[in-house]
Amino acid sequence: MKETKNNKAAKTAGKVTIKVAYAVDAFRLLSQQNEQGKQGFKLSGLETEDIFKVLFAIKALKPIAVELVEFEKDVRKQFEPEDWNERKSKFDEMSNEEQAAMNREFLKIEGKVRECLTKEREKEKEIEGYERLDKETFAKLIKSNEHIEDSAVNMLLMEVLM
Repeated sequence: MKETKNNKAAKTAGKVTIKVAYAVDAFRLLSQQNEQGKQGFKLSGLETEDIFKVLFAIKALKPIAVELVEFEKDVRKQFEPEDWNERKSKFDEMSNEEQAAMNREFLKIEGKVRECLTKEREKEKEIEGYERLDKETFAKLIKSNEHIEDSAVNMLLMEVLM
């Protein structure tokens, strides 16, 4: 993540540049709610002031995540044939050969969608600046979320929040 301004004030004001993949993945992780059989992301181990820092970071990341979801929907519509939904609804009634042909077509569509999404995720976007966490606060955040045992996740959060 690159800061547009090179002073301390840039940490809370101005714009920062972030890779779309980092923004989307961090947003999804940080806004993860408790689901059946799965714990969500917790901020309860932090002081109130630090919880707000994380919430403002989530707020700054959200537009990029929402934009990517919309982009994926649009791309998918472009690659799916007009009768795709109708054909999907009749999938169970198809012969094995027809199902196999549709599955091959689906894989081709998904490959094209993934290719477009990969290119989009590699781009960098400007977002509103937000205040970063210090090392001690970041450590508390990680300890509060020990149920997420993934060093890649921790590295992503370190890149986005520190």
